[in-house]
Amino acid sequence: LFLGHEVSQSFYATHSGCLPHGPFAMWLVKASRPRVIAELGSYDGYSYFTFCQAVREAGLTVRGFAVGAWGGDELTEFCQKDAFKIFEEHNPRYSKFSSLFLKNSTDALEHIEDGSVDLLHVDGGHYYTGLKKDFKLWGRKLS
Repeated sequence: LFLGHEVSQSFYATHSGCLPHGPFAMWLVKASRPRVIAELGSYDGYSYFTFCQAVREAGLTVRGFAVGAWGGDELTEFCQKDAFKIFEEHNPRYSKFSSLFLKNSTDALEHIEDGSVDLLHVDGGHYYTGLKKDFKLWGRKLS
């Protein structure tokens, strides 16, 4: 039980630094009941697949979008070489509502309707300028 909602352990095992955030991510989806979830910077998939698992457990009707360069930009040049392949292998579990965009956050903007995103998780760059840019560009996508 987390903040009054049942939350389960994320099925997706990884060495992500986001592991402690899993219960909060599950709670956030179950409590806010978003219709559209977008994640910018979906490197190893832990956060995104935790959101997806919560969607499935809560029986929500959602569109999910994972956006990442997976080694195709300066932020991820040192990424595990097969990170996208691993991510792609786990996505079929949620294929009814989940889409992957192998793009940077700016190039993915055209695929998401303005005013539609209820839950935006920004985990691309961890530097102020990158976060500011993503927030400014994606602000119009928020519901």
